[in-house]
Amino acid sequence: MRSRYIFSIVLLTFFSSCTRYYQLLENKNPEKYTDNDLYEWQLLADYNHIIIHTPQEVFELKELQFDEQSNSLIGKKVSIGSQELFYYEKVMQDSDHIAKRNPHDKKALTNQVHFFCTEYTELTETNVIHLPLSQVTKVDVSKQASHINALVSIPIVMVSGAAGMGIFLAIACNCPRVYLNDGNGLHVEKSLFTGAISPQLERQDIKQIPDYNSRSQTLNVRLQNDQKEQQYIDQVALVVVHHDSDVLVTMDQQANLYTSKKCISPTEVTDGQGTSVRIDVAAIDDLSYDFRPEKVAGICELVAQFPGIQTNNATFILRIKNTEWAGYAYHEFEALFGDEYASWVEKNKDKPRSEREKWMRQEGIQLVLELKRNGSWEPIEDIDLVGDIAFEQLAVPLTNIPAGPIELRLRSGFYFWQIDYIALDDQQQHYP
Repeated sequence: MRSRYIFSIVLLTFFSSCTRYYQLLENKNPEKYTDNDLYEWQLLADYNHIIIHTPQEVFELKELQFDEQSNSLIGKKVSIGSQELFYYEKVMQDSDHIAKRNPHDKKALTNQVHFFCTEYTELTETNVIHLPLSQVTKVDVSKQASHINALVSIPIVMVSGAAGMGIFLAIACNCPRVYLNDGNGLHVEKSLFTGAISPQLERQDIKQIPDYNSRSQTLNVRLQNDQKEQQYIDQVALVVVHHDSDVLVTMDQQANLYTSKKCISPTEVTDGQGTSVRIDVAAIDDLSYDFRPEKVAGICELVAQFPGIQTNNATFILRIKNTEWAGYAYHEFEALFGDEYASWVEKNKDKPRSEREKWMRQEGIQLVLELKRNGSWEPIEDIDLVGDIAFEQLAVPLTNIPAGPIELRLRSGFYFWQIDYIALDDQQQHYP
C-alpha cells in the first residue's frame, strides 16, 4: 500500500506580537506548576476580574481572599459589568473561539478569570461569600489575564466526582494557522513560525500533512492570520511524497527529506534525575514526556541511550510539540514589564539573530540536541519552536558518531516541550 504525504514549506520575514485577539482552547487540564499561596491569590485578584458562574447566576467577586485552612475563596459578591460579560460571551459564541477587543476599550476589561461552581455559601447580609475550591468544576482564563499561577493547583472535580477538564481562554503566537479541508469543512491542523517575532528570526517552517481527504484529488489548504498580526510570507510550497505505508517520512530543519523503515529504539531513556521515562517516548501514540521532573534545577534534560551501529552516520528522529505552558510563561514574562513593555521591545529590536538565539537556548526555549563524544556533550542542533497545536516529526542528521553505545541528550526549559517519540535510523535514506 502506498501513502501520500505533503510537506508545506513556508518562509517568513516578520510578524508582530499578538494584539487585540483572544481565543478559546478547549479541554485543557490545569496542572500543579507552583505552590498555592496567599500572595499568588492576591496577585490574581489585583490584576483580573474574578467572575463566578453558578447554575442560577453570574456575578463578580471583589476583595478576594484565599483561606488556606478551608481551601476556599472568600470575597464580596457584586454585579458583573456589562462590558466584561460582553467579551466573555463574544469569544464563547464565535465558531473559532476567537474574538476582537474594541480598539477604544481598555485591555483590562479582558483580564478575566471565570470560576464555574456547583454552590457557595453566603456568609453575611453584606454579600460576602465562601466558595470552597472543591466546588469548582471549570475555569476559563483569558489570554490577557496575568498572574494566574494560583489557578493551576485547583483540584477541579466534576459533580459526579470524576476528575474534570478545565477550559482555558489562551492564545499563543502561532500565526499563521494552517486550515485543511477534510471534505466536511476547514479545520485548524497546524501553526507556523512559532516564536519568530522579529525580522532577525526569519526562517522557513516545515509541516507534514497526511493525505487529509482521501476522497479528493486536490488538497484544500488555507493559511489564515487569525490574530490579525503583521506578517510577511515570502514563499509557500508543497512537496508530495508517495511511499509505502510502512515507511516513515521526515524532514530536517533545512528541508531535506529522509525515509526510514526499521528504526532503532533506545535501550534506555532517563530524565535529569535518572528516572526511566522510556515508555513515554517508545511509540508514536501521543503519550509523551514533557520535561516536568519532580525537582527542577535549571534546564531540564532527557538522556537516550542507543546500541552501537555499524556506520558512523545516522538520523535521529523525533516527534515533538510545544506545550501551552510555554506560551503562558512567555506571556507572564511580558506582563512583568507592565507599561514599559513597548519600550523594552524598542530597545531590543536591533539585537542580532545570534544574541536572540543564544538567549532562547539559555532559557530552554529552543530544544537543544547533544551527542556524547569522548565523555563530553557536544551540541548537534538547536530545534526551533514548532507550536502547540500538533506533534511534528523531525529528522536530525548525525555524522562522525563515535564507536560503541550512543548517548544523546535533549535539553529544554521546564515544561516547554513534549517528546512523543524518539528513534535512530542507521540507514540514512536521504533525499535533498
